[in-house]
Amino acid sequence: MTRVLEMLETDLDDLEMPPKPVFISAQYLRERELDSPKEMLLPETMERSS
Repeated sequence: MTRVLEMLETDLDDLEMPPKPVFISAQYLRERELDSPKEMLLPETMERSS
């Protein structure tokens, strides 16, 4: 609790900020999806799903 009070009373410029998170772009995810092999659907599997 002491640490919380210190943070609330400290000047904003003196606050320790956590590192910025790494964001993965949607384009990167799409490219990875295109590169990954797709599971083959067997005809019997397709019939069951319809």
